Amino acid sequence: ISGEIPSLDPANAYDTISGSIVYQVYEQLYQYHYLKRPYTLIPLLAEALPSVDKNGTRYTIKIKKGIPYHDSKVFGGKTRYLKAQDFVTQIKRLAYIPTKSNGWWLFDNRIKGLNQFRNSVGRDFEKFKTTPVSGLQTPDDHTLVIGLTSPYPQMLYSLAMSFTTPLPL
Repeated sequence: ISGEIPSLDPANAYDTISGSIVYQVYEQLYQYHYLKRPYTLIPLLAEALPSVDKNGTRYTIKIKKGIPYHDSKVFGGKTRYLKAQDFVTQIKRLAYIPTKSNGWWLFDNRIKGLNQFRNSVGRDFEKFKTTPVSGLQTPDDHTLVIGLTSPYPQMLYSLAMSFTTPLPL
């Protein structure tokens, strides 16, 4: 490493040094298959590529089951497994003003209700935890549904970026 690591928070780790660590530590829904040309996205935490409606505004993603987080006291001595809600939490973190995420641009005015969430929650962490976003749904623990305001062809590639690394709340 050529210098100090500015951040290990996936919401803010967008510099070269942080990125070199973050992509070795965290996982996203999708990753690039670096041996294929042109570059192709493949599932990482997702079971498969998303199902996208004919309008290109609704992405349904199945999440792999049985993926544990590292043990931590915050989980009360129990193994905490990845859930679809963890992706919702992270996308909300990008919109949450106190996070000061440099990845907010990915979803600004793109996910239904996310800008309203950002404006109504402000800096209130209790509201952050309890305020839903209409375009982020979890019908069950292993299904994430993202509703867009309009087609966003780069959406799949956004879900391969470190900004969308799932974090438990």
